Amino acid sequence: GHCVRRMDHHCPWINNCVGEDNHWLFLQLCFYAQVLSLFTLVLDFCQYYYFQPLTKLDQEKFTTRHELALLRVSALMGVVMFGGMTSLFYT
Repeated sequence: GHCVRRMDHHCPWINNCVGEDNHWLFLQLCFYAQVLSLFTLVLDFCQYYYFQPLTKLDQEKFTTRHELALLRVSALMGVVMFGGMTSLFYT
């Protein structure tokens, strides 16, 4: 191994230690993940709002309920995890 100055933690998502030299890149990754989660929630809301009046047959062709539920849970989980991460980071 090698020494990492001001090592914060090891992140499995980037497969590297987060330290002094790459801490801003890690925070940038977290920020973009948060933006993607919020964007997904907005798109999900728009899809639900605009395509809800479709007939049941047309709606099933467009997407299934399970996919939408998974999308909602994933996006909401990303938002909650980011909030928890930032509250732990700044305490």
